Amino acid sequence: GDAIVVVPDAMTGAVRRVDHRNGAELWRHSPDGMVFAPPSATASLGVSLPVWVDFVGEGSGTVAVESIAAQSGAKTDRFDLFKISYGLGDVPKLPRAAFSPDGSIIYFGMQTAPGYSLVKACAARAQGCTGANLSWQTGQLKDEVVALLPYAQGSLLAAVGVRNTWVLNISDGSAVGAPLQPDGALVTM
Repeated sequence: GDAIVVVPDAMTGAVRRVDHRNGAELWRHSPDGMVFAPPSATASLGVSLPVWVDFVGEGSGTVAVESIAAQSGAKTDRFDLFKISYGLGDVPKLPRAAFSPDGSIIYFGMQTAPGYSLVKACAARAQGCTGANLSWQTGQLKDEVVALLPYAQGSLLAAVGVRNTWVLNISDGSAVGAPLQPDGALVTM
């Protein structure tokens, strides 16, 4: 099928749909904020973009999912999930993110303290990641999560840390066994 291409720049970037037959640009969309993780594209939901909408000068911003129509590239909605605050002159610590294969859930790996993270699963098409829109949240994971990878036909989620990798059940976020820990010359990439 066609490719959805994110063209990054300093604050925002264009999102383009490129024809798989000849490489022609079918549409271009300018999101409300910076796309900070891979998008999701499904026949039923269209294209979903994880975006960071920074309130420049306020020391905060919103993590959101922006929905665009797959055929036209027109924005159809934006779902604000949660706010992140940061200090004056600091760079906001954005979460790692990945969508479920069907695009209905977005997973976030969030650093909670130096060397600690948690993972949470949010409804990708609902306002706020609380209450019924928060599917689950792990306890503290002793590592900084640097990548999230759904696999096994979307039934498992790998939460990859610098020194540990957790295999999580996507239905409730529970760990499937102990974390994988490379040792010796092995490292997590």
